[in-house]
This record gives sequence, C-alpha cells and structure tokens, in this order.
Amino acid sequence: GIDVACGSALTARLRAHILHSAPHTPHHDPAAYEHDIRTAYTSIADSVLALQARMGWYDEPAVDEFVLAHMDGIRAILAEAPTEAETVAMIEAVGLSMTDFLATYPAAHIETALRYAKDLKDRYTVLWLCAKYFAWPKNT
Repeated sequence: GIDVACGSALTARLRAHILHSAPHTPHHDPAAYEHDIRTAYTSIADSVLALQARMGWYDEPAVDEFVLAHMDGIRAILAEAPTEAETVAMIEAVGLSMTDFLATYPAAHIETALRYAKDLKDRYTVLWLCAKYFAWPKNT
C-alpha cells in the first residue's frame, strides 16, 4: 500500500509532464522492446510479451490515431487529478513519508518500474501515455 501511495505521487509527476509537453508520433522498435522486457522481467518476460501482443497497443495504428486525436480531452481529464505536491501532502497527512520511500528504492529501480509497469496489465494508463507519446522526463 505504501508503494502504491508513493507511486501515485510519481505518476502525478508524469501527468504534469504530459500536460506541459508536446506529444510526438510514437515509434515502436519490436526488437528493442523485447530486449527491454526480457531485461526488466526475466522469468516472466514471455507472459508479458504475450499479454502485450494480445492487447496490440504497441502496433495498432488506430490506437495512436485515437489517442493523438483526443489528446486535448485526455489532458483535461489529467488536469483534474491531484498534483504531485497535493498527493505528497495526502501521503504525509496519513503519516507516510515520500522521502523514506525514495530512500528505500534506487532511482534506477523506480525509473524501470515506471517505464515497464504498464506492460504488466491490460489497462491503458498514464504510464502508456508518457512512454508512447512524450519524451520520458528526466529525474522521474
């Protein structure tokens, strides 16, 4: 639960990045993607790759067309969510510490989690938006 709460603050940072950055047309390199998934997920990589092949979000042009055509509406919805500062304040209000969370995990571990967590689920989230349509922010 603590990781989920603190992860919410990190995804709030990604939402802010999406709100203030220009989207780009995505490019998917299947060989590089497979390498990255095998590196990140080792023993479950085949399952992750099978799930994403079934979902088709990497290789379906209609998904990209839809998302890019509706980016203004998507951004309007994202703008309604709590900011990173508001999320951190809520975390601290219940006695948790974002500082402790960040000290627990190396920055590289957090970045890997943010980049590849989207591939574990059959849901299209802010992690997908950031990974596919925006240059990944520095210091996530």
